[in-house]
Amino acid sequence: MKPIKLIDKDGLIIAAHTTEHPRSSYGTQIWCIYIETPSAGPATWRQGDKEITIEIINLVEGWLVCRQPDGYLCGIIWSDGSYYSDMLIDSEDCQVQEYQDGLHVRGTVPMGKLGCILNV
Repeated sequence: MKPIKLIDKDGLIIAAHTTEHPRSSYGTQIWCIYIETPSAGPATWRQGDKEITIEIINLVEGWLVCRQPDGYLCGIIWSDGSYYSDMLIDSEDCQVQEYQDGLHVRGTVPMGKLGCILNV
């Protein structure tokens, strides 16, 4: 996976893969959060030479909820360490375009508000 950077509308790095982290060893990329509570609104997702605009919706129990260009919501893990992201789904495993109670991040165990990762 190519390193990811999330950049806010003012050009500040919100989160990124970096080797400059205490948990990094031998050049390992670590997912690092630079802005703990980013503002809602547009942001840029940059991965390698690809770049898309996403919309930050909210921070919910350790997940950054964002709207992708196709309108569907995703959750991005919001803590330093291993990176994880996937679509928000409802109880019928359908992707959603609006945030509501009862959703979880696909691929997680549905615990708490949006889910728990047991092993990444």
